[in-house]
Amino acid sequence: MAGPPRDGSEAPEAVQGPRRRGISLAALRRLGAMRLRARVAVEGHFSGQHRSTTHGVSVEFADHREYAPGDDTRHLDWRLYARAERDFVKQFDAETNLCVYILLDISASMDYPSTAPNKLDYSAQLAAGLAYIAWKQRDAPGLALFDSRLRTLLPPRTQRGHLARLLETLDALTPGDETDFGAGLTEAAAAAGRRGLTVLISDLWAPPETIIRSLRYFRRKGHDVLALHVLHPDEITLPFAGS
Repeated sequence: MAGPPRDGSEAPEAVQGPRRRGISLAALRRLGAMRLRARVAVEGHFSGQHRSTTHGVSVEFADHREYAPGDDTRHLDWRLYARAERDFVKQFDAETNLCVYILLDISASMDYPSTAPNKLDYSAQLAAGLAYIAWKQRDAPGLALFDSRLRTLLPPRTQRGHLARLLETLDALTPGDETDFGAGLTEAAAAAGRRGLTVLISDLWAPPETIIRSLRYFRRKGHDVLALHVLHPDEITLPFAGS
């Protein structure tokens, strides 16, 4: 059993103070009331608050199936029996913990502007916040850093030590090469396990069809996919000479 949500006091002390990318435990704790929920059924190792692909006893009705010897008679639907004159039992979606796959673009364009805080700083803090929220509600955050290829992969885990390593990895980020969504996300999708929630954080400087095609690898695995578009104001207003 996963147990109740953590209160934040178990968070790793290694992230107490702000460092290179400005990640601090004090800031993360302010996110304590926020929650992550998947929009699709997920698979997990522990009980939790998300709908599962397996059936069990929960508050959310899923479907009926015909009664078989050995089924719990408490779940017989007598109203349906009155109409169909056959025995049916109610099925419910079990609840499970969620694997959160955070895909962070660390390509050179994310290091704009050269002065802090820049896109990579904000993106690292955003990824840290998502990981902390997932960990606090006893879900399993994971991290994939990519540019032209997959650079770092931390598979989803629920342990306190894993969160510390993930946050320290984010705080020590250095920008990489040019972006290649096709190569980077294909490698990340191949390494992704059971269905869960996939969150892409990027400035999305690539043809839309390339990004969509790359994210389809996760959708085919049954993942719920969310893209967070990070831009600097200069990239919106274009205050450049000749623009």
